[in-house]
Amino acid sequence: MMISLFPLTIAAMTVAAPLPRPVEPSPVLHIENESARLAAKPGNKWAGGTPLAHARSGDMPGRGLPMPHALNTRTLTVRSTDGRILNPGTDYVINGIYSTLGPGSSPSVSASDTVNVSYDVGQRRLDSVIRLPDGKLILRQGNPSLTTAALPPLLSGETRVGNYYLDFFATPADADWFPITATAADAPTRTAARSLDRTLKKLRDGQSVRIVCWGDSITHGGDASSPDKRYPSVFSARLRERFPSAQIEVTTVAVGGSQSRQWLHPEKFPHPTAPQACRFERVIENRPDLVTVEFLNDAWMTAKHVDEIYAEIRDRLHAVGCEVLFITPNFTMPEMMGTADLRAPDNRPYVRALKTFAETNGLALADVSARWENLWREGIPYIVLLKNGINHPEDRGYAIYADELLKCFAAR
Repeated sequence: MMISLFPLTIAAMTVAAPLPRPVEPSPVLHIENESARLAAKPGNKWAGGTPLAHARSGDMPGRGLPMPHALNTRTLTVRSTDGRILNPGTDYVINGIYSTLGPGSSPSVSASDTVNVSYDVGQRRLDSVIRLPDGKLILRQGNPSLTTAALPPLLSGETRVGNYYLDFFATPADADWFPITATAADAPTRTAARSLDRTLKKLRDGQSVRIVCWGDSITHGGDASSPDKRYPSVFSARLRERFPSAQIEVTTVAVGGSQSRQWLHPEKFPHPTAPQACRFERVIENRPDLVTVEFLNDAWMTAKHVDEIYAEIRDRLHAVGCEVLFITPNFTMPEMMGTADLRAPDNRPYVRALKTFAETNGLALADVSARWENLWREGIPYIVLLKNGINHPEDRGYAIYADELLKCFAAR
């Protein structure tokens, strides 16, 4: 394969990149005559509507949430069981982002009628530029995936130089180059072990320590491949390795879709589906030494909200003798982040405010957001770590939570 030299500008840095290029486009799966029924109402984002079975984020067709942007809407054809092609707009509507079908303005089929749907669904891929032991550069193609594209493996003596990211329906010319210019250790996080003296002393002295990981579906481990890959489980196991003499109990208290204020004031802000589960008393009922706090669903907050609500969290925990460790959240789909740039910094007001609140009040922080912000420098487009394509990480993303939490617990 011919190797060409061309400069790539990354932020203020120019990287000379002698690179072989991808030669194959990202794969496309053609689905023919998938049986479905139109929902009675159109979908609202990822909820409702009729999701297309092969455009969902689960590990098999028909499971998981609709995968954003995976559908090529121009290829969509919907037919009645007698072969008649249905009309978009009148018979059905399609949510082009979340790949869900709903009834049109004047449908000729009802929600009880079966229709046959044909469409193309894309896959993502990561191809690596690898330096062989003799210095030669080669391109190794990764395995495609609808959700979390994995890096191709390295063999003994090989070094990964960078990765090409091919998004859904990308051609080789569209391949986005992510040179490896930093490691995880280089990430400029604001993680700090402030005000954890009592917990750290107990750990170092080999005493019993109770920790509660409190939060939403991220803390619950949504879309982790197994319970032991959820970040509280990974954190717990690694903490026990670091402090083998301590008796460590890590408990998860989390409800998917919840916000912190729903736990503090359930009578005023009831959770829509699990109001009885969102009780602050559950967080403190076993008198933990430490509570970690993660709420990606608080990302709507302004600095004023953070100052008010998180001060109440601090005060309630301190009142019962609990130390507190706040966690900044992972990145989410570009629409939620407010930018399509996979290299953009985290400009969410909530994240900035939470970091400032923790620093101003001398409280511990695990800066997970900053680690995700660094991923592109590590050669990884962050979006391939979102298992559901929206907000839930896969196992590698959850491991980052454990990494940052553990930084707050030095052995000495």
